[in-house]
Amino acid sequence: MVETIIEELRHFSWTYVDTGFRQGREAVLQQYQKQFEDYEQDPDHPVEESLAFWQIAITDMIERVAPYAVPEAYIFFLEHYGGLAIDGNQHHFSLLGIGPMVETWYGYMNSGDHADLESAKLGWLELGALVFRADHRYIGQRVLFFLDLAGTIQYQAVIGIGPWDGVTPRTFNMLNNIRVHSDKWKILANSFNEFLEQAARTRGSFTYT
Repeated sequence: MVETIIEELRHFSWTYVDTGFRQGREAVLQQYQKQFEDYEQDPDHPVEESLAFWQIAITDMIERVAPYAVPEAYIFFLEHYGGLAIDGNQHHFSLLGIGPMVETWYGYMNSGDHADLESAKLGWLELGALVFRADHRYIGQRVLFFLDLAGTIQYQAVIGIGPWDGVTPRTFNMLNNIRVHSDKWKILANSFNEFLEQAARTRGSFTYT
């Protein structure tokens, strides 16, 4: 399912699909060379080091949310595609990950942020964000996406928190008292696969038009 959705997305100029370690050394090198015109391999830091680091990063993420389980579909996505971004006329959607274009197209999935660590203990795994640009009715606001690994609302469903300014109330405070803040979030998908499918179908805008 993940592979089918991603390969369909590749055809669109507004989609940015990265390259995961499972695609191999040559594919990763090609991604670096394609995106960075003057890219040259650093003999002191060969590509193999990056591939190994990305594998460790995924293991770290899995351990961070233990004893909750990360859906195989999301792990497959990270291993094969690393990360993803979709540009809209009035918004930018991105999925956290790890790959050649991390912190260029999308954010790193293991930020080490205290709120992320505490949220993970509650069974919430942040997936990404939708940021609204000029001329959108939610300009300057954002939506954060989380996987419900603990089944607090619905097991392995994806919820969207927002749109809001990302400051008040704090993300962790909302996740820690999710039912109290029922006006701030909604279920967007029943699974990671469905979430990815919706991202493709709506060009990353979901229901926030």
